[in-house]
Amino acid sequence: MNHPTDICIAHLEDFSGLLPTLEHRFIEEWAPSYGPGGLGNARADLMACNSRAALPICLIALDKDGNLLGTAMLKSDSVGSELGVGPWLAAVLARPERHGKGIGTALVEAIEK
Repeated sequence: MNHPTDICIAHLEDFSGLLPTLEHRFIEEWAPSYGPGGLGNARADLMACNSRAALPICLIALDKDGNLLGTAMLKSDSVGSELGVGPWLAAVLARPERHGKGIGTALVEAIEK
């Protein structure tokens, strides 16, 4: 697959000013978990990933203007009902208008590295 050349993959830690935007996107995307009545806490999950030193980590995709395009996390623990030995890929998310454009693939490949 051809990967988009107009994106930059970075650690969330380097762009922590995007935390409020990401928190909002997580709540929108995963409302049953992070929305009203959900048991998750988007801000806490993101803050836990705001490092590159140890798991969990969060990578983000940005366009050439610094706009957030997507995320992927690597966590040490499994998520949801999938229990087992980690690490686990989580929170793969791309802006709806960029679906099918290689953002998720680029993020997953960066997480693998």
